[in-house]
Amino acid sequence: MLRKIFRPIGNSLHTGNQNKRKDSSSSKRWLARQMRDPFVKEAQIQHYRARSAFKLLEIDSRFHIFKPGDYVIDCGAAPGSWSQVAADKVNALSTEKQNQSQIISCLGDKMADCLISDMAPNATGIKDLDHENIVCLASEVFAFAASILKQDGIMLCKIWDGYLYGNLKTNLEKSFTNCKIVRPDASRKESSELFILAKGYNKS
Repeated sequence: MLRKIFRPIGNSLHTGNQNKRKDSSSSKRWLARQMRDPFVKEAQIQHYRARSAFKLLEIDSRFHIFKPGDYVIDCGAAPGSWSQVAADKVNALSTEKQNQSQIISCLGDKMADCLISDMAPNATGIKDLDHENIVCLASEVFAFAASILKQDGIMLCKIWDGYLYGNLKTNLEKSFTNCKIVRPDASRKESSELFILAKGYNKS
């Protein structure tokens, strides 16, 4: 599947020891948050690879993006919880990681019903730069969708809130009959993540 990582830019002003202490402190906070998170616990119970599965489950419950027999492309597919949900919803036996050309080759004369993406670049900590990076990534997903989505197909893509998301939504509205911003309950309260749900792809 598609996978692109944007790495942090710039040099650190901290010494190695300072970085180690900072990393250790961040790791402890992350672990404490994970232990308190009800979605993390439920993911373990239901054997999902990550808590993000519940974001997709909620979106599908509200907007019915999957139907049995659909062809679904999961961009990124790491750690794979969205692929687990999609495969279950469309009754697929398995999913495989492919690059774009391989996906198109495997589809043959068929087109995808739905393209989903929970991908995100590595965060730099600079809000505007992180936002620009994820919008760039979402734009690449959209470009790929144009080559593999069937008429009236669906695209679901993660972004982070910021000044460019309106422009991205406007561009998608030129090719989809309905575009909306969705924020599932499973998204953490402190997170700026949003999901663009675009339905009714027009191939003309």
